[in-house]
Amino acid sequence: MTYGDKQKEREASRERTRKWQAKPSSKAHVRDKTYRAKYGIGIKEYDEMFESQNGTCFLCPSLAGDNGILKELKRLFIDHNHVTGKVRKLLCSNCNFGLGLFNDDPVLLRKAAAYLRKDT
Repeated sequence: MTYGDKQKEREASRERTRKWQAKPSSKAHVRDKTYRAKYGIGIKEYDEMFESQNGTCFLCPSLAGDNGILKELKRLFIDHNHVTGKVRKLLCSNCNFGLGLFNDDPVLLRKAAAYLRKDT
């Protein structure tokens, strides 16, 4: 196989992948598989949580699609306990990343809240 043939096969493979990814059913399948592997829930469970939270972040009033990356994804992030793997709630990117930056440490979060109260 020549270099040109390899290039053509590579591009053909990429095109097949792009076509497959463009199908809504394929994206849903991949998302469901990813959620199941990472969090132990599927799209159905995610959608039920989303509906129960009225499409808003559990911690703040952000709606799915309100800020940053969510405008494109139109989804909330699945927050979970990194030790047990248990799914907690759906959060916007700011709240989800914020908890992560505090290492999900309630003591540290209370200390940060007390610090903010002193500033007011």
